[in-house]
Amino acid sequence: MKANQTIRETAKKKGIKHWRIAMYLGVSEQTFMRWLRIPLTSEREKAILEAIDDLAKGGYLMPDLLTVRGVVRRSKSDGMPVSEYTLRQWIRLGVIPTRKAGTRVLIFYPNVVSYLRCENGQDNTPATGVDV
Repeated sequence: MKANQTIRETAKKKGIKHWRIAMYLGVSEQTFMRWLRIPLTSEREKAILEAIDDLAKGGYLMPDLLTVRGVVRRSKSDGMPVSEYTLRQWIRLGVIPTRKAGTRVLIFYPNVVSYLRCENGQDNTPATGVDV
């Protein structure tokens, strides 16, 4: 019998992948898999089982690293709708920092929220590309 069989069976029964549990707990999948190799402390086991239950209920928010369309969908569901056109303008102007992953542009969603809330201490100018 493998170590932490209860965790393994619970995750399998509820259809939760190991990478999702790891992401929920804020560790890499490799770290999580290493944890499962040896007996866990009761506190860590309890945290993992709670994570599985929360994920099974759909209580975990989407990851914060999203594509352009992912940001548009999430901002709409969060009540701060941003059009794809506007977001692409912000990216082109350098207002929202991004990273390229092949042909995809990845955006850290909290940066978009921060920009929309004017958390830099001043009003944000419209992203028109024209000096006003």
